[in-house]
Amino acid sequence: MKKRCTAIVLAAGGGRRMNSTVAKQFMLLGGKPLIWYSLQAVEQSEIIDDCILVTGRNLFIM
Repeated sequence: MKKRCTAIVLAAGGGRRMNSTVAKQFMLLGGKPLIWYSLQAVEQSEIIDDCILVTGRNLFIM
């Protein structure tokens, strides 16, 4: 039986140290929010079976 592999993606930052009103996970890099790159890597991984997305209390992602 194959063991399952779970990724934990931390996306709870607020961007305050970057002096931004936009949470850092939603700041754009190459036209895409930073969180997209982490989630894309998890999605494309052949070894990751599950993903836990950890967000801040006031963050709602659909």
